[in-house]
Amino acid sequence: MAVVPPGIVEVPVGLVAIVPSGTVVPAGVVAAIPLTPGLTGEVSTGIAPASTQAMNSFLRLVLNPYAGGPFAGDRFAPAPADHPEGPNVVRALGYAPQSQTGTFFDPYTRARSAGFEPSRWGIWAAAYGDQSRTRGNFSDGSHGRSLSTASFATGLDYRLTPDTVIGFALAGGGTSYGLSDGLGSGGSEMFQAAAYSFTRFDAAYVSAGMAYAGHWGSTDRQLSLTGADRLSATFFASNFGGRIESGYRFAGPSVLGAPEYGFTPYAALQGQAFSRPSYAEMGGLGQSPFALAYSAQTTTTARTELGAWVDHTIALKDATLVLRARAAWAHDYFDNRGTVTTAFRSLPDSIFTVAGAVPVKDSALLSAGAWLRFANNVSIGAKFDGEFASRSQTYAGTATLRYTW
Repeated sequence: MAVVPPGIVEVPVGLVAIVPSGTVVPAGVVAAIPLTPGLTGEVSTGIAPASTQAMNSFLRLVLNPYAGGPFAGDRFAPAPADHPEGPNVVRALGYAPQSQTGTFFDPYTRARSAGFEPSRWGIWAAAYGDQSRTRGNFSDGSHGRSLSTASFATGLDYRLTPDTVIGFALAGGGTSYGLSDGLGSGGSEMFQAAAYSFTRFDAAYVSAGMAYAGHWGSTDRQLSLTGADRLSATFFASNFGGRIESGYRFAGPSVLGAPEYGFTPYAALQGQAFSRPSYAEMGGLGQSPFALAYSAQTTTTARTELGAWVDHTIALKDATLVLRARAAWAHDYFDNRGTVTTAFRSLPDSIFTVAGAVPVKDSALLSAGAWLRFANNVSIGAKFDGEFASRSQTYAGTATLRYTW
């Protein structure tokens, strides 16, 4: 054991321990402090970013009409010209011929003007996942962090009026993350739920929703100071999120006989609050002097998006193919810079501030996808997304199946 003098004991870059005067510190801890970067427990800084990334994907899926979720298959695809298979196929597709209805942009507007009724119910399922990498910062001692999420979602929605849809969605999956240089890893099994709504005003739309996610999380890191001791922890954390989005679709005319296209500028505001309880690590070889106890923490984030989608419709023999692409800018706000507070369990009066890779604030969003709707009201789609910033890249994919009646 050792007694440290009053003041601040400097540990590896990115960690500062505030030790009260006269505190008794285990000798092994004092000896290890200047030698072992893994001692800091930086792995704990990956918990909130992983949950945030998973919620980003879920909210975008259920609230953006082009993102491959509940609205992608039949809400905003431009109507084709007179279908060669006749009015029955046109009606099954939810369209009315252009020659009957002029140049309205929306298939349901066209269908209603021709006396057709849109489907009331819709059910859908989607598999989606993403992977990202954020570089650390040498100046604050943070290390590179990789994140990945994978989920399966299903939802049911109902058309209250020809222009308003409400629904709910459930999802299950997991997250995983790890630090460079083998400084630890973690992950969670998660459950997500959301309630959402969507309303059209002629060529404009507004969507809004709220979501909740529960994470059964764990962390793991290994130290070689005491015979390859393994330090692990488990906890349950909650994440609440919400998103509101609005856009306006401008319909472009047919050019040289090609199908019409659409251009939809949109803006979105999104917020999250991730709440993690206090928890403590346990050593694989019994009580370890290097096990850490983490303070409870709530991390709030906000995101704004500003961008546009472009869509292009191709009428096939018994189906309609819609191609879509997006370019947007996202700005993220954080209430902290990816830090957590902790202490050695063997030194409960110490305070450690651990810094992880700082999340990026500005990102470019790029998307490309295709949606195929058949005459029997079955739709399938796939989409790829990317988020690009100076220190971070994220790649995501979504596959969706939908049926309406």
